[in-house]
Amino acid sequence: MDDVTASQVTAVADRVLDALSEPPVEFSGHSTILGASIGIAVAGPGETSETLLRNADLAMYEAKLEGRSRHVLYEPVMHTKVVNRFRLESALQTAVDTGAITFAYQPIVDLRTGAVVGLEALARWSDPDLGDVPPSEFIPVAEATGLIHELGRWAIEQVCRGLTEWRSAHGTKAYVSVNVSPLQLEDDQFASSVARILLNHGLEPSALVLDVTEGMLLVERSRESLRGLRAHGVRVAIDNFGTGYSSLSYLRQLPVDLVKLNQKFLHPLEDDSADPAFLRAIIRLAEALHLDVVCEGVETPAQLSDLQVARCGFGQGDFLARPSPLVDVPATIEVASSSR
Repeated sequence: MDDVTASQVTAVADRVLDALSEPPVEFSGHSTILGASIGIAVAGPGETSETLLRNADLAMYEAKLEGRSRHVLYEPVMHTKVVNRFRLESALQTAVDTGAITFAYQPIVDLRTGAVVGLEALARWSDPDLGDVPPSEFIPVAEATGLIHELGRWAIEQVCRGLTEWRSAHGTKAYVSVNVSPLQLEDDQFASSVARILLNHGLEPSALVLDVTEGMLLVERSRESLRGLRAHGVRVAIDNFGTGYSSLSYLRQLPVDLVKLNQKFLHPLEDDSADPAFLRAIIRLAEALHLDVVCEGVETPAQLSDLQVARCGFGQGDFLARPSPLVDVPATIEVASSSR
């Protein structure tokens, strides 16, 4: 396909998308917003109509994966990419059906006493054929296929069961935190399923903390869902605070209980010329809003010391404890007091 022909075809696709992006249309008394994902393919020498349709379909699938309401021109690499993705989808469905996804738990530690006050559940998946597949790869697939709802409910069920057993073994009231997808918050049954799981395992609602990103809190439907969950006593944490859009002044309007500071706030503190006053100010402001503060990514003794000087209540990171199977997580972590 030469450049002129490519330009002509994509120009037509642009006009189609523009036409569909007009204000909502009325249909049977309801306003409907239309959109489209367009796959484009041009037959080369010797290609059949069946091949042309297959290639266009692959390009359309790629357009959907890239966010919908766009067009994509077929490229040969897409065939291999889509085949691999289908393999991943099939393997993920099997993993969910058979319980092959496991969890490692990283302690959240009280930096004054060393007590483990919480556990962050981190999903792990090792497939016999695909090897270790990180969440950054399989979670988007779960979202794209709708499997995220089944996977999300199953994950909360598993970590709540594990927390009940771990609490009983150690005689503590630690909580467990779980990352949730924005698609889960769009599910009308999500809040009721979470409440049912907690009840089934004899856990108080505050034993579960849902980790959400700052961007999710900009969506009104997500905020409404989180408000409903908090009304039942489930707590909400902003994960990786400081990497997105929200500010401390905005936090008072959001349905959150904890702020998990991104580790970037720690790195400047390793420089002797850096002033830890900024970190202290963030912690004090968050506490003034009645929010607990957890600093993530504690990786060195110097970072731990600086957090203690800043009077940060809670920390999480490999220096304190690496993620491990739940049976190996202790109830307390040795935390040296700072003399700085």
